[in-house]
Amino acid sequence: IAYKLGYNGVDGYIWGIGISLGLIVTAVYFGFMAPKNRKFTKLDSINGKVWIAYAFSYFLLMYLCAHYNLFAPPFIYLLLGMGMFITGGIYRFWSLYAGAIIFWLGAVICSLLPMNNSQLLLTSLLMFLGYLLPGFILWKKAKGDANV
Repeated sequence: IAYKLGYNGVDGYIWGIGISLGLIVTAVYFGFMAPKNRKFTKLDSINGKVWIAYAFSYFLLMYLCAHYNLFAPPFIYLLLGMGMFITGGIYRFWSLYAGAIIFWLGAVICSLLPMNNSQLLLTSLLMFLGYLLPGFILWKKAKGDANV
């Protein structure tokens, strides 16, 4: 949307704001709300550390990409794929493995596409297929398991 409106170069700010808000909401949820509502297992703790490592790696990657003037999305997709693959292994959810593969393929495709609207379309497609579709499958599975 920013590209179409003529605000070239602000996509990094949009990503930064979105991810920062996501981190704040996650920290509030897991810091205050979730401990009252559910018990955390050792696997939950390990998985949390995977995504904390992702967050540190993400911010370091953003610095390095800015410093070396590199296009960040392919690297972001690689990190996302790694986090989702490890999470899929921890919980043995095949849909997270599929999401990881989608992000890894997206990293390759992203590096081959020209720097225009096709990058925005790819990002939208990856977010849908890599995040929302696996999340929906997990939600349906959890809903089904709750009725057993």
